[in-house]
Amino acid sequence: MPLLLLLLLSWVVAVAPIQAGETGRLSEQAARQRLAEAGLSNEGFLWLLPAEERLVRQLDSLDRLAREVRNAEKRVDALIEQNESRRRELLQTEQLLRQLEAAVNDPRPTAEQKAQLKQRIEVVKARRAQLRQLYLPSEKFAEHHQVRHEVIRWINARNELGLLIRLLPEARFELQAAYEQLERQPVIVAALAAAGEQHRLGSGRDYDRRLSRLHEFEPLAFSQVVPLYIAAGRPRVSALVNERAVATFTWEEASGPTLLPESLLARAGATDLAAAPVEQLRYGGRTLRGRAVTVAYLRLGDRVASDVSVLALPPEHEDVGCVLRTGSISNFLSKPNFDKVRLEFER
Repeated sequence: MPLLLLLLLSWVVAVAPIQAGETGRLSEQAARQRLAEAGLSNEGFLWLLPAEERLVRQLDSLDRLAREVRNAEKRVDALIEQNESRRRELLQTEQLLRQLEAAVNDPRPTAEQKAQLKQRIEVVKARRAQLRQLYLPSEKFAEHHQVRHEVIRWINARNELGLLIRLLPEARFELQAAYEQLERQPVIVAALAAAGEQHRLGSGRDYDRRLSRLHEFEPLAFSQVVPLYIAAGRPRVSALVNERAVATFTWEEASGPTLLPESLLARAGATDLAAAPVEQLRYGGRTLRGRAVTVAYLRLGDRVASDVSVLALPPEHEDVGCVLRTGSISNFLSKPNFDKVRLEFER
């Protein structure tokens, strides 16, 4: 049973004994108190569950998140272009320096001309030194604090948007079921009647129409592009686990299972972890003991790996974090492009 329905049932159980011991019609004030005790908030004639208010906020956030994804990607691309421009200028500067040095060694220029060439060489060398400081090659670029900051903002916006795309339809269904459950409770029906003739549960808004727009946002959240950055010398990417939870992984080109904490797997809907077989793995100079499980889906952009072998890490090993090992997602090939701070897939 979904958590939302369990919470609602607990509210009803808490309120029902009070109703059972009373006779006669509730006063309007008592009815309103009763509905509030059931976790409902009042907007005019409407009594709303917190889940509906949350659903509205999340639907309202979709366009904002889409803008954040687009703007974050633009900022990252601007940093990439700036770095690439410096690389091109550095190459041109080195080529010019070679030409100037060759001209100085040529016997044909006069002494005055050579003196001018030498002055020019010093200017070009100074610019070359400056560019060597500014230009960040490959992995240094992906680890630079400003680049990392902007990539993380991009990743976070994509993740939030992606989770909403996957979870909002389910939330809409659970909300409807929760209201139907309340409508079958005599204590709620009686309180609504006492609160006023027009009082009712739920807003009656057309959420299906708004949910039909979710596909418009998929190209942003689940694009062919998967952002990455480097932290502590290790590539980092983000993925959706079972379309329900976000995991930020250390990317490793290695065989063996992917590593995930049990707590994250629980958020992703994994059950019966205790029944899975225990396995050991040597990793980072230590021996890890965890449960060998299979994750149904692991989404990286528009790519979805299925039946991913995972070692579920217990609390004492959760400091290892999430480690995505390429051997466990061999159904598609990919490699990091640090200059573009993206994970690239073979099409």
